[in-house]
Amino acid sequence: MNLYKNTFRFYDLIATDFDNDDLKFYENFLRSKNSKVLEVGCGTGRVSIWLANHGYSVVGLDLSEEMLGVFKKK
Repeated sequence: MNLYKNTFRFYDLIATDFDNDDLKFYENFLRSKNSKVLEVGCGTGRVSIWLANHGYSVVGLDLSEEMLGVFKKK
């Protein structure tokens, strides 16, 4: 069952309400910029894109092709 099949268009509208404190948590958790990250359930890429923009090597996976479509457009 794909919960985002019909709602993927709205996910980023909701995600803008996040305070993004989790992004610094992930960065602090990683040992170095040489760390490789696999984000399972990456959705539209909020975390993956942020980490990639900060120098990490990131691979994102998601079951929702619709969410990945939004990710790829970003």
